[in-house]
Amino acid sequence: MLKIKRLSQLQTKTLIKLVCMTTLGVAICTIIAVGFTSVLFWRESGDAFRKAMTAAILLPIVLATPLFIFASLKLLQISQLNRALRIAASHDGMTGLLNRQAFYDRADEMIQETPGASGCVLLLTMPTSSRISTTTMDMRPATRPFD
Repeated sequence: MLKIKRLSQLQTKTLIKLVCMTTLGVAICTIIAVGFTSVLFWRESGDAFRKAMTAAILLPIVLATPLFIFASLKLLQISQLNRALRIAASHDGMTGLLNRQAFYDRADEMIQETPGASGCVLLLTMPTSSRISTTTMDMRPATRPFD
C-alpha cells in the first residue's frame, strides 16, 4: 500500500512549491477583497472605510491561508497517488518488471531516440509461471495465517 508523505517528509523543493502556492493564493484573495471593498466603501467616512479595509485585508489572510495549505497538500497527495498508479499500471505486481505494453512503449522511445542505430531484443516466455501461480494458490489454505 502506498504511504502518503507527511509534511515533515517532503523535499525542500516541494515545500517551496507549497509555500508559493499558498502565498500567491492568499495574495490574490486579499487583492480582490481590497479592490471590492474600496469600490463599495470609497464614499464612506474615514473610520468606516478604515474598518472595512482592515477586514478586507485580515479576513482573506486568516481564512484563505489554511484553505490554500489544505488544497496544496491535497494536490501533492493526488500527484503522489497518480505516480503510484502509473507505476502499478506499467509494472508486473509479482516481479516488478515492466509489463508488456510498458516494455513496448519504452522500446519505441529508445528506438526513436537513437535513429539509425541497430540492436537486438530477446523475449523470453516462461510457460511454467502459470503452474507456479496455481501451486501457490493451492497451498494458501494449507498455510498458517502467520506464514
